[in-house]
Amino acid sequence: MEFGIVLHGSGVVDFARAMEELREAGFRHFEYSYEHVATMERNGGSSKMREAADLAESLGLLPAQLHGPSLERGCDLGNPDPKVRRRSVERSCRWIEYCAELRVPVMVEHPCEFHLDFHKTMELVKSSFREVARCAEEHGVKVALENEFDPRHMVTTRGGRTMVIPPRVGCTISELSDVIRAVDSGSLGICLDLGHANLQRPLFSISQAIREAGSLLIATHLHDNMGWNDDHLLPLQGNIPWSDVIGAFREIHYQNPLILEIGGLSVPDEQVRTNRLRLARLVAEDLSSTAES
Repeated sequence: MEFGIVLHGSGVVDFARAMEELREAGFRHFEYSYEHVATMERNGGSSKMREAADLAESLGLLPAQLHGPSLERGCDLGNPDPKVRRRSVERSCRWIEYCAELRVPVMVEHPCEFHLDFHKTMELVKSSFREVARCAEEHGVKVALENEFDPRHMVTTRGGRTMVIPPRVGCTISELSDVIRAVDSGSLGICLDLGHANLQRPLFSISQAIREAGSLLIATHLHDNMGWNDDHLLPLQGNIPWSDVIGAFREIHYQNPLILEIGGLSVPDEQVRTNRLRLARLVAEDLSSTAES
């Protein structure tokens, strides 16, 4: 079982230095962050992406996945406004082309933003991903729908204050599977974000989610939290039962690298980045030994 990490340093170092730091820390597999790809898009487009792909290859780094543009303001594949949905589909399709240029096999996308009418939003998401899937098929890229924490099932009390958040679709494995079945394309799969899944316990366990996703699972985001906030902690710093989780990945014979998506790496101090990347690598090695035991 191999591990990788999201490319860090956007706003602090460029992709070239970030890649070198990953290699120095002992990582081979990585995810292009949305921020790095957006910077390439602004500062050279295709030529900059070819440069990044060539550099990764020369360093012996293997891009496992790329985070798509669903992080952008106004990019929403389930929006009730057809103009917003059209722009969002076109944006996702453009980034699928970027995947091809960067030689990345999988693009991770969030299904949609928050909307009040769950069933209507689900149908709009299915319609949008039918178009996105066709584009992915044309370019030989897969699209992984990422689970979010499901606020329909969350009533969080912190500091004496109770917060109820509006609904978002595609937050459970069954909802993501429903979209994939409706689209009926081999280009769609699931990205399981373990930190998001942990925010939904005790509705289901993360191990249960891994088993339920099964062969649809084509991408991952590994990070930890305490069950009430999306902290993006390093694994073993929160309350996720990592031995059970790694065992579940082993049970379904997951073959792709497990990608760490942790905070605290994009800081100006190079020594701090070096230390934290080294620590992340040590944790990955510990989890890997758990998988092999």
